[in-house]
Amino acid sequence: MYRIMEASKILIIGSHEMRASVSACLSERFIKLEERNEIYGWRTVLREGPDLIILDAAIPGMDDVFCRLLKTDQRTRHIPVMLLSNRLLVETDADVSLSWPLTENMLELCIHNIFRLRKTFSYRSAGKVPAFATSLRLNTGRPDFMERMVTAIEENMHLSPFGISEVCKVVGVSRSALYKKFSMYGGMTIGELMKSLRLKRAASLLASRQWNVSEVAWAVGFNDRKYFSREFRKVFGQSPTAFMISQETLCDSSHCG
Repeated sequence: MYRIMEASKILIIGSHEMRASVSACLSERFIKLEERNEIYGWRTVLREGPDLIILDAAIPGMDDVFCRLLKTDQRTRHIPVMLLSNRLLVETDADVSLSWPLTENMLELCIHNIFRLRKTFSYRSAGKVPAFATSLRLNTGRPDFMERMVTAIEENMHLSPFGISEVCKVVGVSRSALYKKFSMYGGMTIGELMKSLRLKRAASLLASRQWNVSEVAWAVGFNDRKYFSREFRKVFGQSPTAFMISQETLCDSSHCG
């Protein structure tokens, strides 16, 4: 159905029920590894070097302490992390946070897009910034140049237009220098990085239930709502409207204000 690199390793860390459910959704194209908690999971991450880690947010500490460890340790921060939860999660160090349960097709679609954004699975340089950057944060130990570039994008993404030329002005480098520096850090383009950051911010705003879809699109720098919806669906497996409704359902069930 989707072109996903064969023999990709996916490590699933969580309860027996969650592991069985996720494993059943994944096709035989994957090498599926399973662990019941973060202690065994950490050992397996270091030993096997998986291409994707799926975490069960229902296990205490999984969505904050352990996830933060994965995204800050030089040996593991290049590995994308997917967090599955049955409750509302606005702030997380995971690359992708999804409502659980998901349909089989939706889960594989999300995985497909994570791998598509990474561009390559051979990127394993522990001293470089991860290629998949949907959750780039200011506390992940990135080099100063990347800190300044990501900060520039995050603080100005609401402006239209705010593209590569504007990033160069804020960061204080020429376009050629920007491309040269950025090429050292991973397998995604600057444009893809900007889009990734915008879509993650969009998901956070939608989950807050304080903005409608059009307002969110404008707030993160998309002038075309249809284009925004199409790109959002590619990453999160559903339209912005469906995502917002699913978050409202989760929030109602959790009795949040």
